[in-house]
Amino acid sequence: MTLRTTLYATAALAALCTPAYADDAAIEKRLDQMQHMIEAQQSQIEQQSGEIKTLKSALKKKGVHLEAVETVKTVQIQPVQEQVEQQQV
Repeated sequence: MTLRTTLYATAALAALCTPAYADDAAIEKRLDQMQHMIEAQQSQIEQQSGEIKTLKSALKKKGVHLEAVETVKTVQIQPVQEQVEQQQV
């Protein structure tokens, strides 16, 4: 009787632990996506702060014409709805 109970308990424990690993993988994937998005935003912020400094220094000097400032590379950010749909898959 105890052997049967032990086997049932082991099977139940294995069944309960398996979904937890899948959740960890989904969480890790989401964290990687967020990290990538944060890095892209940080590079964009750095580029914009450089552009702001250039514009501020140009405003201080009268009659100075600015050269065309390199446009900031746009970062494609997925809409929230698409991110939610990907997580549910």
